[in-house]
Amino acid sequence: MNFWVEEVESYLGEKQNTNILLRIVGKLNNGQFDAAQATVLADNIDHDIPVEEMFPARPEELQQDGREAVKSVAVESSSSQIAPKLYPGYNRLNARDYARRYTSNVPHTAAYRCNCGNNYNVYRDQSKWNNAYPMSCCLDCANFVSQCLEAGGIPRDGT
Repeated sequence: MNFWVEEVESYLGEKQNTNILLRIVGKLNNGQFDAAQATVLADNIDHDIPVEEMFPARPEELQQDGREAVKSVAVESSSSQIAPKLYPGYNRLNARDYARRYTSNVPHTAAYRCNCGNNYNVYRDQSKWNNAYPMSCCLDCANFVSQCLEAGGIPRDGT
């Protein structure tokens, strides 16, 4: 358990760069925008949510939630048989570091933009692209996860 607590604590206080697409929805009153009726929504992949839901909880609440999550996993793990590792040389930290190195939250003003035919635009920071892999317009998340796993030591299966 102490290992997981230390793992979580290694992320606390770390600066995280994040861009959030916001939409302000409101009503016009005699042709003027009524700010008192406005709602700020944040883009959450496939739907909008109130921006307040994007705010993190207080640090104490986050820490307590994390401890409870780790405890529940520890209890589940101790009460069931754990399968041996398929790849004993897998290094999850290498996978994590790869993901951090080749991702970014792209500022839309400085990013390459492409339309993927899905009624939305994809913004990408080409400086974060690993040139060992072909570039695609519509960012392929499954492929990226495969790259991370490979960086962690899991070999490719040829696909």
